[in-house]
Amino acid sequence: AYKDLKIEMSATNNGKEFPLPVVKESNQFALVMDHMAECILKDKIPKTPGEEGLKDQFVIDAIYRSARQKKVTYLKEIMNEYLLSEKHRQPRSSSF
Repeated sequence: AYKDLKIEMSATNNGKEFPLPVVKESNQFALVMDHMAECILKDKIPKTPGEEGLKDQFVIDAIYRSARQKKVTYLKEIMNEYLLSEKHRQPRSSSF
């Protein structure tokens, strides 16, 4: 998922360069799913709550709307529409 990402640093500490961190290549999505499963099984709080994903979705929705309408779309508009809609309040049916 994040293969070949490179980190560059230009900051120094008392004239010495910071060493570049070593980032082990792994399947980030699988790690997130494993973490979420562990949180459910052990009743833990996730490191990244669902609200973070919702914020990301607001940004993505605003990008698409702005491209479609060819004008600026403010996140506040997207968020207000979501909060006023009933969709987010309805319980989801379980497939289990």
